[in-house]
Amino acid sequence: MTVQTQNFAVQVSDQGSAVSFGPGDHMVVTLENVTVAPEPGLAVLRVTEAAGRSKSGGLRRRDTVVVVVKTAPKDIPAPHGFLADDVVVDAGTKVTLNWEGSDDFTYEVLFPGGRKPVPRVEHPGSHGPYSLVLDAADAPRRDTTYTLVAGFGAQRHTLTTSVQVRNPVLGTLTAVDGVTRFGLQVYPGGTGTSTHGVVYADSVRAKDAPYGQGGGWINLHDEGMTVYLSKNGSNGLGSVTARDFNR
Repeated sequence: MTVQTQNFAVQVSDQGSAVSFGPGDHMVVTLENVTVAPEPGLAVLRVTEAAGRSKSGGLRRRDTVVVVVKTAPKDIPAPHGFLADDVVVDAGTKVTLNWEGSDDFTYEVLFPGGRKPVPRVEHPGSHGPYSLVLDAADAPRRDTTYTLVAGFGAQRHTLTTSVQVRNPVLGTLTAVDGVTRFGLQVYPGGTGTSTHGVVYADSVRAKDAPYGQGGGWINLHDEGMTVYLSKNGSNGLGSVTARDFNR
């Protein structure tokens, strides 16, 4: 027996010797994994039988119809109760995430810098508790939000939960070249050149009072700080580098 398919048509034929059917005899043809309709609903199939001969010797055709109901995939309740065992932890402490959901879903947990698939669990009734432990390698170093993604066919659900860290590990803040561009420029007076000079202030705490040393002076005011270099009658202005500056 051979089976040929084309679009939604299926043809079953016997190329061997003739088979005789007595009264009440029948043959059952079972089709599996055959698309009968693109969308859920009623599908009417036409069955054409050519299993006998007419008086003239040609094939006798008989037609009938078969009604098939195509159903949509089952609707699975969304997972719920996605929470951590502890919502406030120390940096580097493992975190256990828990939720309730169907075994039909495929679960994955996303978090900054990583993602973890969740092993499948067989529960009685195909529904029950799930949990995922994030050990030291994936433990949070700062406040973190975790996202649970559950997928089954066209269904997709996402849940989120957050964990706070008591002693967060913060990234390094680095100041790069260009910070002093907003300061004052210092030009040494009387040299005949435009070479830049620098004024260093180890500790300046005066307010609205001039501070003078070496022929120049510094004035602190509400708008900021002004540096004057009065050597040789020059009042040039310049930049300031300060290790400790308090007003």
